[in-house]
Amino acid sequence: MPSALRPMNLGEILDRTFAMYRKKFLLFVGIAVLPAAKMTFVTAANQIWWKIRPPELAHLFGTLNIGVFFYMLVFFHVRTIFQYLFYPLITHLCSADLFAEPVSFSLSLRAGLRRWKTYLRLACLQIVIALILAEVVCILLVGGAAALEEALNIDTSQWGNAFAPTLLLFILAGIAGYFWITSCVALSWPASKCEDLGPKRAIRRSFSLSKRRRRAIFLSQFVPSALWWTFVFALGVFARLVYGGLRVEGIPFRVYLPVYIVILLFGRGVIDALIGPIFPITLTLFYYDQRVRQEGFDVEMMMEAAGLGTGEPGAIWNLHGGGAESQGAADPGWSRFVKFIRSQRGFD
Repeated sequence: MPSALRPMNLGEILDRTFAMYRKKFLLFVGIAVLPAAKMTFVTAANQIWWKIRPPELAHLFGTLNIGVFFYMLVFFHVRTIFQYLFYPLITHLCSADLFAEPVSFSLSLRAGLRRWKTYLRLACLQIVIALILAEVVCILLVGGAAALEEALNIDTSQWGNAFAPTLLLFILAGIAGYFWITSCVALSWPASKCEDLGPKRAIRRSFSLSKRRRRAIFLSQFVPSALWWTFVFALGVFARLVYGGLRVEGIPFRVYLPVYIVILLFGRGVIDALIGPIFPITLTLFYYDQRVRQEGFDVEMMMEAAGLGTGEPGAIWNLHGGGAESQGAADPGWSRFVKFIRSQRGFD
């Protein structure tokens, strides 16, 4: 039985995440390069050919440019969908490693392509539930505050006005809401991959599996987020240092701008590829951890190895009073064993 199939706390899950990441570093990064490269191409195409720019719209509270805000949201949505589509590939790698099965880049890629339409629908559904819902609530709050500002005829041209902290509070609340809803639905990815579930069933499965562990999943999201922002900040500092070293008196800024953009563009692609696999690995471990806690999945694996399994997910959970339609289930000793396992798992 795989050593990971046991109840783990958040610290143990994160430790195992980074251990697995180091063990299969090239495979995980190789998969994460694909969405990172796509997003880099989209951004580069916009810089070179499309020339799409944020529309010039009003500033809320004298600080937030609405056009830039929605422009950034669109790119964030596209980036998130690209990442979501490759979550099942990461899950396939993790599962293969846990169960000592053959693992390779091509096998993972074929596993993802086999049900890509299902994963695309799941990505869109999760974007609506977790991201757009939080954004709509945040926008309504910000719009309400802006309407109140206009009704009270308050001057908000300076950052120090009374509504600026409120704006920041609403944005932070929206971000927190997004992370919390994500913690409820994030297990839909490993559930869909490992149990061949459709989008709606995978979402419902995630709500069920994530019970009593949503706080841990919520906190685990901040590890890759903190790493990503740290590397992005360091990249910005590096790009400015390079620009400062190249700059010559009398030569216009536009001469050096392409170098600055290239460093930021490809640097962020590298950061996305390095940080991208961390959260999907964590989700896969949470998925198996919750199945162990809620359904006795590790016991099911031992039953299967002994030729006594039912072959259905959550079989131990469904064995009320020790009854099951499987070989050996009619044995009184087997019934007592099942009752004991259920009592130890807290099912009875």
